[in-house]
Amino acid sequence: MHRREFITYTGAALTLPAAAQSVSAWPSHPLKIVVGFPPGQSSDIATRIVAEELSHVLGQPVLVENRPGAGATLAHELVAKAPADGYTLLIGVPGALTMAPSLYPKLNYDPARDFEPVGMTGFTPYVFVVHPDFPAKTLADVITMGKAFEGATLNYGSSGNGSSTHLLMERFKMMTGTKYTHVPYKGSVQALTDLLGGRLQVMIDSLTATAPYVKSGKLRALGISTAKPQPEMPGVPTIASTIPGYEVVGTGWLLVPSATPKPIIDKLVKAIEQVHANPKTSEKLLAQGVFARNDPPEVIKRNLKDETASWAKVIQASGAKLN
Repeated sequence: MHRREFITYTGAALTLPAAAQSVSAWPSHPLKIVVGFPPGQSSDIATRIVAEELSHVLGQPVLVENRPGAGATLAHELVAKAPADGYTLLIGVPGALTMAPSLYPKLNYDPARDFEPVGMTGFTPYVFVVHPDFPAKTLADVITMGKAFEGATLNYGSSGNGSSTHLLMERFKMMTGTKYTHVPYKGSVQALTDLLGGRLQVMIDSLTATAPYVKSGKLRALGISTAKPQPEMPGVPTIASTIPGYEVVGTGWLLVPSATPKPIIDKLVKAIEQVHANPKTSEKLLAQGVFARNDPPEVIKRNLKDETASWAKVIQASGAKLN
């Protein structure tokens, strides 16, 4: 064997065991989960609960890093370009994964290509709420009033153009033929404030955000977006019972960069399964209005593909676009 061939051969032989050893030793230092929203929002709260449990399973600290901005697309871009070593995870959300491809003319990441799912934190139902003085007593009344729309008198609020709360109502309009007028805000809190003050008539927002106002009587809930009624909203029917097929929830997917070695992905998948097997995880999440759920990676991939196609139709019908 020639000297150059010998060096190449032995170099490769030495490299392979080192690479295998680095994977087998994972994790050897703290991990981080990037969240595209500020601290205190439902995605952030659910992530911190799962991160705490995940740190016990992995034997390493799991930190949460908040990178808000541009509907969470900044966080998704950051993780898409992060080292694919299993130490940087992302909370993927519908706005930046399944809606963004149809909303933005160009994204600096490819939701379908740049990430691999390893699990979930859970999901949050949405609630259709109205001001207590609004005459509609049921969703059927809301639909009737929306079809009899005259002028810009019936308004709904959202946390901004292209946000989930905007497109959830646009889906409602598309499926019912109603004509409520969109009033965008810079956040959900501002929109709910105007709904509480009677300056808006209706809104769809998360269970986490709406439950305190419904329980206090400051808002009236007419429907919940899950397939079945929920004890957290007693007496509130599903939206699907009036609008068949309207079943939408806010989901938190745990993702890693797509080039992450499969053995590390497999370890993460098993670790997150262990997190969800602990009843305390479900209890902690539910206390914050988040329902524990953990689909396997192949199911997550299929759901992401289906939801992207579904939201594309809604976005096209609404005419919503973001720069």
